[in-house]
Amino acid sequence: MILDVIVEDKKKRLKEHKARTSEEQMKELALVSERKSISFYEALAKPGLSIIGEFKKASPSMGKIEMTMELMDRIDEYNVSVDAISCLTEEDHFLGNTDYFKEIRNIWCDICDGVWDVDALFL
Repeated sequence: MILDVIVEDKKKRLKEHKARTSEEQMKELALVSERKSISFYEALAKPGLSIIGEFKKASPSMGKIEMTMELMDRIDEYNVSVDAISCLTEEDHFLGNTDYFKEIRNIWCDICDGVWDVDALFL
């Protein structure tokens, strides 16, 4: 089953990530972070239908996904149509990474103060 493969691959990657950044370093980075905390749960807990916009470069079922629009255009489109945003950072099967995550978050945070309608960003 593909989920089992993804989990096993992630366990291998996790060892690599832990070798580069210790748990203590991660905690310190989190404590000194000045980013705005955004509740994904609250964005989706409202009455009625909630929509999550997703950023991913590939999927196990579709393979590599060709980008047909610029990242900023996609973010603008999501601004008017979704309640929350998700960005896949898994490297092997979704071709994500933390740099992609940071790029989306930085663009979003640059324009979100009172401008964006998206209530949450899950990255």
